Amino acid sequence: MNVKQLDEFIALILKDEQETGVQGKLAALEEALKELASDPQGTEEQVAAKQAYDLFAEGVEGLASRYDFSNTARLEEVGAAPFFTSALLEPIAQAFVTSGMTPAVIHELVTKIRTNRMAYLAQMKEVQAGFGYFKHNGDNEDDPEYGEIGFKIPRTLFRNNLDGLIVELRAIRQIIRAFAELSTRSVPPIEVRQISTSDPLFFFGVVPDTLIAIAGAVTWALKSWKDLEQIRKIRAETAAIPAFSRAEVEKIFDDKIRETIEKTIAEKARELIPDDGKAGRKPELQTALRMALESLLARIERGMTIEIKALPERQKTEAETEAAYAKVAKVAQAQNAKIEELKVSLVFPKPEADPITRLPAPPSGREFDRVSSKGEGGRAKARKRKEISKIAAEKSSSGQS
Repeated sequence: MNVKQLDEFIALILKDEQETGVQGKLAALEEALKELASDPQGTEEQVAAKQAYDLFAEGVEGLASRYDFSNTARLEEVGAAPFFTSALLEPIAQAFVTSGMTPAVIHELVTKIRTNRMAYLAQMKEVQAGFGYFKHNGDNEDDPEYGEIGFKIPRTLFRNNLDGLIVELRAIRQIIRAFAELSTRSVPPIEVRQISTSDPLFFFGVVPDTLIAIAGAVTWALKSWKDLEQIRKIRAETAAIPAFSRAEVEKIFDDKIRETIEKTIAEKARELIPDDGKAGRKPELQTALRMALESLLARIERGMTIEIKALPERQKTEAETEAAYAKVAKVAQAQNAKIEELKVSLVFPKPEADPITRLPAPPSGREFDRVSSKGEGGRAKARKRKEISKIAAEKSSSGQS
């Protein structure tokens, strides 16, 4: 995460903590256990401790449910997972069911957890205050016309090699531009929003229709990967049988895997843009989509993750009427609802050491380098080509090489 992302994430965590009140419920459980420890046989004390535990458990479950795959990964990245996921509840729940655990011992455990969590929350508030003091200038302003899509590139894909990283960025460019043309019929420039490490995470600004189209393809890739995983499992079980040589296993399964992948990709590409036989751009776009789908599938299996961000709230301008603003806001609300729906399905597998998909050949960097009939990208290229042609003509007329 970069500074802006960490600032936003801490603000999110502290907001969720305030709304769920988990720390307060943990303190109430500690107090109830203290009373129970002083009178283990007291019926009222036992009931109070059970009620306090149930409220605390409900709060933890509610807090953990607020975090999708990407935010859960961030919790782990900043060491917050033990305090803001179900991991917070597990040792206490285990202590309650373990025979021989006295109320005093459980109280001691809860006191330790509450103290550690309180210290972590205090540290987060200090960091947040520091960010507020230094104002971390230089980040892009939120644009209400654009959502954001982030691609996290595992270092195993480019092995810390610059040329390899460039290949991965070209692959991402290929994916975004294919779905941009599918969704908007134009190929605009791709705006870089945020970049962070350790595994590079690149956020790009895209229009909502393109964002939704890519996210839909990612959910398809995740489902397809699960289907392929069944073949992988059978392949591994067969390879463990001494009667089958490695060559025999590869002959039996690899052709089937390749055939299944190609069929799945072709079907999805036809679903996205049916080939009706008419002249035009459709066959080229269908080819580009097949390449993009193959690239997504192979990279997700190797550990690439994708996250999406909804449109920021758009403020009414002075020139807009209330009716015009309400219409635009309604469209944005529907788009954000779809984006939030898709976010839930973006749960990525752990990368496999022995992938079964084939990593496509690296893009040449020339895909979609054509004049688009729509979009600033095409017009900008057209202007550039005119300038180059003009310079070449001037050199030719003056006798320069």
